[in-house]
Amino acid sequence: MGILSFLRSLKESSPAAVHARANAVHRRVAALDAAEAEAEVRDRVMMADPFYAEQAPVEQTWSAPEGVSTEVRSLFSTYATIAAGGMQLRREDVGSYLRDPQFVRIGSDLEHADVVVRINDGRVFVIEDDGTPLPDLSDEHATVWHYLLEVSEHARGHRSRPAV
Repeated sequence: MGILSFLRSLKESSPAAVHARANAVHRRVAALDAAEAEAEVRDRVMMADPFYAEQAPVEQTWSAPEGVSTEVRSLFSTYATIAAGGMQLRREDVGSYLRDPQFVRIGSDLEHADVVVRINDGRVFVIEDDGTPLPDLSDEHATVWHYLLEVSEHARGHRSRPAV
């Protein structure tokens, strides 16, 4: 590796560059409507890139908690588990979010973060278990499909298709 390549790789891996790429992914994904985000996620699940998914058992109906969004119901009626990188959403993990009753926990992201959906509006948040009394709602996604697509983008190293 030449010195110029090395310096370029350092610049591309700087915190500012990583943050800028993450923001660009978030803006691209947020610009999609729910149906577009769902279609992209389902395509990636079929190709197992980068997702690992287990189909939900057909003989076992799933009863979603009251107020859970249509998107979350659709996700868990199709998949029992969907995972990529350190993120995992599992039908068996869906339940009360103890820190705030206006949310339902649907999974985890890395070791110390909960993935939750707000009751009656379907917005998804990743909330770190940082010990604070009020959850930080800054990591927000329009739907579970938007969240999964963004996870996919990061897990794939931004090798996604061009913006729609």
